[in-house]
Amino acid sequence: DGTSGSFTYRVLSNSGDRPITYVSWFDAARFVNWMANGQPVGGQSAATTENGAYDLTTSAAKAGIPPARNATNPATGAAPTFFLPTENQWYKAAYYSPALRGGRGGYYRFATRSSAEPGNELGSAANRVNYIASDGRMTVTQDPFIDPAQNYLSNVGAMSGSWGPYGTFDQNGNAWELLDAGGTRGGNALLRGGAWTSFTSYLASDYRLSV
Repeated sequence: DGTSGSFTYRVLSNSGDRPITYVSWFDAARFVNWMANGQPVGGQSAATTENGAYDLTTSAAKAGIPPARNATNPATGAAPTFFLPTENQWYKAAYYSPALRGGRGGYYRFATRSSAEPGNELGSAANRVNYIASDGRMTVTQDPFIDPAQNYLSNVGAMSGSWGPYGTFDQNGNAWELLDAGGTRGGNALLRGGAWTSFTSYLASDYRLSV
C-alpha cells in the first residue's frame, strides 16, 4: 500500500503459508544476504542487502548475471551462514534416499518418495503434488479450466502425506524453486521442481530450467 518512497507491506489474506512468487534470482539473493547479515530490522541499505552471501555490487551483477557465492561474507569475516541451495544439494534433498536398493541408496523420480506419477489432490494421501494432472485438472479446484480470480497456490505441506526423503514438502509443484547459480561466476540461474502450471515431466528428477 502507499506510494513510492513510503510503501507499507502486509501479508495477503490467506497466503502467509504459501510460496513467494513473481520474484527474480536477485530478489532471492537479497533476501539471503539480509539473513546472512543477521536479519536486521528497520531501514535497510546496501550494507544489508547488496553483499553478504552474494556480492550484487559488481558490474556483472548489475548487468543481470548472477554471481557465485562469496567464500567469505564481508560483513562477518566468515563463510556465509545462509545461501541458496546448490543444484546438488536441492537434488539430493528432493530425490535421494539411502534406503533404496537394499540400503545402498538411490534416487526416486519424484520428490514425494515415489517414482510413480503423482496424484494432485490436496490432503494426507501419499505421492501428491500441486500440478496439472494428466487429465487437465488443477490441484486447488480439481477443474480443468483456469479461473483468473482463483489463487492456485497451496499452503506449504498441504499434501501432508507427501514429504520427501528428508522430510521436505513441495519440492515438486506449487512454485518453481530458485537455486544457486551453479557455483561459478557468470553462471545461469537455475530452476527446479515444477509449479502448479506444470505437467508430470517438469516434476521429474531429469528436468531442469536454466534462465
